[in-house]
Amino acid sequence: MAAQVDTARSILWARHAQGQEKRPVALKGGDLITVRVEGEIMSILVDDKPLLTDQPVGTPAAGLTSYVALGIDSAGWGKAARFTGVQIRRLGAGDGGKAQPAAK
Repeated sequence: MAAQVDTARSILWARHAQGQEKRPVALKGGDLITVRVEGEIMSILVDDKPLLTDQPVGTPAAGLTSYVALGIDSAGWGKAARFTGVQIRRLGAGDGGKAQPAAK
């Protein structure tokens, strides 16, 4: 499962084992992008507006874990991305939604 924002084409993607879904997205800079995973369902929101919902996540094979990653596609030569105020939270896990410390 992956969520991707393609700024060159102004498209938001959700890719998963069953295929992929995409939606047009107009980013203005400073947008709040949220990827929410609840059970085996993923939703992607931009500025709290749901753009892709009910996307299947799938369950990792036994002994494997899921990871959160943030990156930029190198196909956008001459482009730049700035990630600010990045927070990764485990919501609804009894921790009050407090940000989890980054792994070292």
